Amino acid sequence: MITFRSVLAGLVISTAAVAFSASARADFIIDLTPVGQTVNFDDTALFTAGTTFTGLSGLQTINFVSNVNVSTANGAAAINAISTPITSLTITPQDGTAFNLFSFRGALNGNDNENIFVTVIDQHNTDFTFLITDNGNFTRIGVEGILGETIKQIVITGQGFDDFKQLGFGFEPNVSAVPEASTWAMMILGFAGVGFTAYRRKRQTALRLV
Repeated sequence: MITFRSVLAGLVISTAAVAFSASARADFIIDLTPVGQTVNFDDTALFTAGTTFTGLSGLQTINFVSNVNVSTANGAAAINAISTPITSLTITPQDGTAFNLFSFRGALNGNDNENIFVTVIDQHNTDFTFLITDNGNFTRIGVEGILGETIKQIVITGQGFDDFKQLGFGFEPNVSAVPEASTWAMMILGFAGVGFTAYRRKRQTALRLV
């Protein structure tokens, strides 16, 4: 016989399973004391707006695209505006699972406080945007993935940059022991099942004693 209590228990279990079957939301945090391996360019060269140019972080290739004409310097990454301030720089590691750390510094075109938007896209194609306000030559700023997040792409936008420099990537193992969504769902169903079985046994025992 199906009782109201067993139907209610089934509804609770179903709701929990749906809630935890959604994609797990990991995150990124701002790191004000960043470390990371420097990105290096092979050549000193000029690149027109929208042209992809590459650098290396260790053995990993990083692709860059600026929305205006820029020049690069051989060695530690420096990307300089030529005549028009940079307002968008897209940075894409060829391996979207190789890094969970990124840092950069640079100089803004104006000396007034300006907004710098850093949008990080993770390996699940989820984006996270951080807002930083600074003026002039800003200090090195980093982003760190937590809970297993890695960096698939970064887009830095602002009112205008004269240059980007000290660009760096890295990977640091971090705590990723938080169960995935599917694991949470299975755990909840398991606990619910054990609890329901115990409840039925207790009820059947009580009925036999009556």
